[in-house]
Order: sequence, then C-alpha cells, then structure tokens
Amino acid sequence: MPGTSHLVENVISHAWKAILEGELVPGESVTEERLCELCGASRTPVREAIRNLEAAGVLVREVNRRLRIATLSIDEMEQVSSIREVLEGLMAQSAAERVGAGLEDTSELRSLLMQMAAMENADEMEALLQLGDRFHRRIWEMAHNPPGQQILEQIMLGFERYRHLIHRNRARQASLVSDHEMILERIAAKDGIGAEVAARNHIRKAREIYRPILERLIATGRNAADRGQTAHISKTMGSE
Repeated sequence: MPGTSHLVENVISHAWKAILEGELVPGESVTEERLCELCGASRTPVREAIRNLEAAGVLVREVNRRLRIATLSIDEMEQVSSIREVLEGLMAQSAAERVGAGLEDTSELRSLLMQMAAMENADEMEALLQLGDRFHRRIWEMAHNPPGQQILEQIMLGFERYRHLIHRNRARQASLVSDHEMILERIAAKDGIGAEVAARNHIRKAREIYRPILERLIATGRNAADRGQTAHISKTMGSE
C-alpha cells in the first residue's frame, strides 16, 4: 500500500500470508494481540496495519468493535477486476497517444521494467508487485486523465484484498515481467489500440489466476466454519 512504513508493510504481508495459508480464515474474528503474535510485531505497527487493512476491506470492524477477517467473494473480485481492465486499457491507449504526440516519454516506464526484470527469478513477489503498481500509476499519469485516475484509485483500494492472491502462483512472477514489457512496447510504438489490448490482457490473465485460488480459500473458510459449528454442537450436547 502506498505511503506505509516498512514495518507496517511487513505486518500487512504477514497478515495476508496467514490468510492465504489458512491460519486466518475469512469470516473469523481476530484480535490485535493475535496479529502481534502472528506477525512478530509490536502494537504500534500492528495498529497502523489494521487501519490500512480496514481501509482496504481486508478487516471489518464489527459494531462491538471486534475485528473480523472479511469474507471473500468471487463475484466481487471479477466485477472489480473487469472494471479495472477497461480503465487500464483506456489509460494505456491514452498514454500511447500522448507519446505519439510528443507530450510524454517512456523513460520512467523503462526504468521500472528493468527493475522488475532484475527480480524476475528472485523470491520477491511483493517487491515485484509494488514495482508493477508504480508502472501502472506512471501510465495513469501519462494518460493525463484525472477523473479516470481518481476512479482507478478507488478501484485499487477495493481490489487490495484480492491482489495478494497472486502470491500463491509463482509462475505468474515471470509473466508479470513479460506482460509489462508488452504494454511498454505498444506504448513506445505509439500504438494506442495495441497498448489497450496489452493492458487489458494483463488484467484478464491475473483475474483467471485469482479465481481458482479464491475458490479454494472460500472452501477452506466454509470447512473451518463447519468444523467450528460441529465442535460447538458437540460441546453443547456434552454438557447436557
């Protein structure tokens, strides 16, 4: 998440790892103390991370002030991703057209892509995702479309809780670089339509990877809820 400290980012990454590995199950309650224990962090960065995770929709604050891991929705993920796909395509097309008109250049995109390529074979998915985020945000700036950029900022906030699903697909790491390379190639060639297609294909491919991972996570959450309900019934019957 932009604007957060390294310690807070570590807590957020640990929290997501716990969700992806089933230590924290969507729909269950979680305490600040448990997050401190899971993330090996003090209360200060954990509290800031909680605020960020609430803003991103990963954590939900109940009426009684208790925290709950937000439930995940395949429909929501696909809807938000589909909207982002259209907008990213529009931004890439506009960026290419502005390069063609001599109003923008691709030097910063090339620098970011070089940094991404250097991490292609390293176990640095989070850093790679952050560079990819900067790459897309630079395209938004190049497009010079403030309303579109503002909408995308809101879309990305709503999508934050799904973005980390990519950590479960290591093969995606190499394709992230090639996808961004294709987008840059089309923008540099001043090919608006080609840039739009490349950007939309990139988002669509990610959505296809998210879907089966999300299906497994949702199934895990249901199974955990079923086990909890069974344990509660057994305890109740045993006390009668």
